[in-house]
Amino acid sequence: MPITSFTGLELFPDLSPNGAMLAFSWSGEGPTDIGALDLYVMQLPSGRPTRLVDGPGSVTYPSWSPDGTEIAFALQEATGSTVASVEVLSGEVRRLYSVSCSIEGLDWSPDGEWIVLATTEKETGYAGVAAAAPFRT
Repeated sequence: MPITSFTGLELFPDLSPNGAMLAFSWSGEGPTDIGALDLYVMQLPSGRPTRLVDGPGSVTYPSWSPDGTEIAFALQEATGSTVASVEVLSGEVRRLYSVSCSIEGLDWSPDGEWIVLATTEKETGYAGVAAAAPFRT
């Protein structure tokens, strides 16, 4: 059963912990360019999408925090990749880590203290998994 049927690319869905919201990357209704994905959320079952993060670069792999207050994501830019998070209520974006490799996915630990990354080195193609504690303010 389709949840969305918007024009453009809709990728990397993630349900909130309570199942009431969906986070996803979307190119919007303009050209379908994977290099220009933004982060959207919508209420389920049939809410309207709200853009939380608008590039630069491409926002991929959104992942809800265990308490449902933040969404971590990868920001893929020409100069490299960054792990960032956005507070769902305020829309405040925090850049957490810059990495020299390509991010292929991410997820939170159950206690919300760690973010785990799947990565690929650009020069060697070596794939790996890394974990890092998010900065807390």
